[in-house]
Amino acid sequence: KPCTICTTPRDVLVRCQTDSTGRWHFVCPGTCWRDVSGGRVDGDGEHPDYRYGGMWKNKHEGVSAKRKKK
Repeated sequence: KPCTICTTPRDVLVRCQTDSTGRWHFVCPGTCWRDVSGGRVDGDGEHPDYRYGGMWKNKHEGVSAKRKKK
């Protein structure tokens, strides 16, 4: 599924609301997500309309949304 912001196809995306329209978007968990959320799960003062809605993952690819342990 493509990222709403950069249109790059991804196997894992963050579902979120990013503006006052209340429309749900799917964004990359890296740079695009940090840009719309301020890097915080619940957003911050500079991103008042941001709302986290969970993760989407491509179950056909056997991918995980969890970070790898070091």
